[in-house]
Amino acid sequence: MLPSGWAGLAEAVGRTANEMNPQAVANSFDALGVLPAAAAALSPSSRKHLEAAAEREAPNMISGGRRMTLRGCEQLKLRIPSAFP
Repeated sequence: MLPSGWAGLAEAVGRTANEMNPQAVANSFDALGVLPAAAAALSPSSRKHLEAAAEREAPNMISGGRRMTLRGCEQLKLRIPSAFP
């Protein structure tokens, strides 16, 4: 994928984070955790929106979603949601 494609993906994640459900949040963290080029394109604002979405949706996540979100937080060096034990 061209660099502009990764930037577009990162921008879309940040733009839609406020509307994401638990599965979308987990999928976003999972994808960004394994796609370094997309993760590198995340703006500071997008990172904050994604962190806020994880915090908001963490209590509603199933175990697989929590695992994907936790791994993504670690890869992206983002704050781990406080709802995670």
